[in-house]
Amino acid sequence: MRTFVFIAVLLLGSAAAAETLSGKATIVDGDTVKIGETTVHLYGIDAPEMDQFCNDKKGNRYNCGHVAMRRLFLYIGADPLNCVVREHRKDGSVAATCQVKSYFRRTENGATRGEMFDVALEMVLTGHAFADRTQAIDYDAAGESAQAKRLGLWSSTFELPWVWRARRKGTRD
Repeated sequence: MRTFVFIAVLLLGSAAAAETLSGKATIVDGDTVKIGETTVHLYGIDAPEMDQFCNDKKGNRYNCGHVAMRRLFLYIGADPLNCVVREHRKDGSVAATCQVKSYFRRTENGATRGEMFDVALEMVLTGHAFADRTQAIDYDAAGESAQAKRLGLWSSTFELPWVWRARRKGTRD
């Protein structure tokens, strides 16, 4: 019996220790929001930067950072976002896994109207963000699926956001 109580206390303690953040989100870019004064990076993904351009199937240049940001806004809108903080960053921001209620008949990740769904996973499944392997491998299969279906950015020509940032940083030195 003592063992059971000890395990129960451990499990409840670790669940209570999970830091959560909830509220109306302001979209910053395709993988970042603000909830109140806290900047929240969607854990496990990376989206094009706001000044990053891609080329569509016909070779026309378009701002893919804005496309990713608009897609994130489509998912979140004015609904409260519920996040579980995964890490605190040196700049005071956090990386978190976030969910929102679906207003779609069915999302790519299987949520139906009224159900909560993982916003980052949906961004990757629709090809509007990429799995960030420096954080986790949680979304690798979703990224491979979007690439195989040529969804979102995968239907265009682009530089991966981390490659684009590294190239830009190199040209500024």
